Amino acid sequence: MPNDQPTRRFRFTLKQLFVLVALVGVGFGAWHWLTRKVVVVRAPSAEDRVFGDESLKSRRNVAVVSGRFMKGTSLFATLYLVQSGVVTEECGHFLGRKNAEEFGHFLGRKKEEVGGPIWESATLRLGLGEYPLTGGQWTKLLITGDIPGESMASHWHATRHNIKTVAKQTIPGTITPGRPHIVYVEGERQIVVDDKMTLDEFAKANPGNYLVVTVEVR
Repeated sequence: MPNDQPTRRFRFTLKQLFVLVALVGVGFGAWHWLTRKVVVVRAPSAEDRVFGDESLKSRRNVAVVSGRFMKGTSLFATLYLVQSGVVTEECGHFLGRKNAEEFGHFLGRKKEEVGGPIWESATLRLGLGEYPLTGGQWTKLLITGDIPGESMASHWHATRHNIKTVAKQTIPGTITPGRPHIVYVEGERQIVVDDKMTLDEFAKANPGNYLVVTVEVR
């Protein structure tokens, strides 16, 4: 027998369509906000202690980095020596997943932890400390704080310098993926820097000798 029942059709009014699009947009925006890779840099307070081994002749706080770290996030904190416009990478710390061929040995997240949504929040305190050397000193980048598990690796390149610090500055702000951001500078002259300046731009704008700390999120 023929089916005399009328065919049901789903129809949306223009208002319902607008509401649906708005809900999708809000959901996408909330997901993007929750899963975005972003950290915040601020100047250290007296409570933000950094640590180093006993052979350091001095140590000092330079910046505090905090934020939500995704399971696919990598954070790079690097110390550079800038001498008369010439940039030399000194040492660095790497938090999160990295390319093993590019950075060598890495105590990283477990394979099952890579990818996925929010990992956890972390607060990292950056500092500088000196080892005495004949005719100068070697400055080391220190990092302490809420570092989850065995998820950090470091590399060192010792370069002697004898910079006498007369100016220093922490550059606060929000860091998202794209490039290394300068977060701290100290040196023998007054400092010309802002939160938009790249390392190469800093080296051109500052002809003296400086120690520069950068942070990059990937």
